[in-house]
Amino acid sequence: MITEKELIPLKFDLVFKRVFGDKNDLQPIRCLLKRILNIEPKEINILNSEIIGKPYKDKNVNVDLIVTLEDNTHIMIEINTDVNNALIDRNFFYLCRVISNNLKPNISYNELNKHIQINFDFKGLHKKPIMHYKIISQETGETLTDKLEIVRIDVPYFSHKWYNKDKSELDSVERFIALFDISDRINAK
Repeated sequence: MITEKELIPLKFDLVFKRVFGDKNDLQPIRCLLKRILNIEPKEINILNSEIIGKPYKDKNVNVDLIVTLEDNTHIMIEINTDVNNALIDRNFFYLCRVISNNLKPNISYNELNKHIQINFDFKGLHKKPIMHYKIISQETGETLTDKLEIVRIDVPYFSHKWYNKDKSELDSVERFIALFDISDRINAK
């Protein structure tokens, strides 16, 4: 039972979807996109997060949140309370399914939409608190395509800073990400 002083953290899918997936209140998702991707979209469309495959042949995919922006960029957001190689592979599979579902007949491949996946990871340490991944050449570091990006966020890094540093020392991104793991009203202020 949750006491009056406790909050249900944003790391729970239902809470996250309720706060950031509300079509009638786009301010939270706007704030997330500004803090994490440094973009301020004019339009945001929240899509159905269930991607149905062909019955009996394909795996069904149910991502936490998918939004599109005015330039048709698709942003997929996943909350990962456990992080392991299988989950990382699953998230990549989900991203590939979202991309393939956006391929429409008679569109040129140079018209493909950009796809970004944001993973809020609650376990498993990263080499850096926020990691950006693209398809690049190992030899030259040259980016092969700008149509695909994955952002992985080490939420415990930020919640640790929240609990162990003076809040005034944290920037807006650090404070925002730390809120995903806070479960009491006193620390949420």
